[in-house]
Amino acid sequence: MLKEKNVSFAAPDQDFWFNRIFLDTDHLLSVTYNRDKHIACFHFVMGLRWDNKTWLSWDEKFGIQYSLVDSGESSPLANRSPVATGTIKLDPDEFWQSFYDVAHEIDPEVITFIKSKIFKSAGTSTA
Repeated sequence: MLKEKNVSFAAPDQDFWFNRIFLDTDHLLSVTYNRDKHIACFHFVMGLRWDNKTWLSWDEKFGIQYSLVDSGESSPLANRSPVATGTIKLDPDEFWQSFYDVAHEIDPEVITFIKSKIFKSAGTSTA
């Protein structure tokens, strides 16, 4: 179950206001707010404990992107950075259920915002 762990405020010269981090052992949600205190972007990673991770992100410029993530850890002798390996098809109903199962106790404004972006990207209602 996602719990809020961190809020970090931007320096005065940065173009965002603050970032909220929600996480549990297998999921991470980062939500960034602009200076007008509106959500500017979010990133959600599923599968933190496994090699098969997925990453969903949204921002105004690129919209929704849903990708597989390669952990980069193919060798125990080197630490490598994870990298998105390609876009995958987003099933909004399936994704929403997986997300809501772990996120239903966080800020309802965040949940509603993410739900609207998931279903808008698929061209379906958020009902």
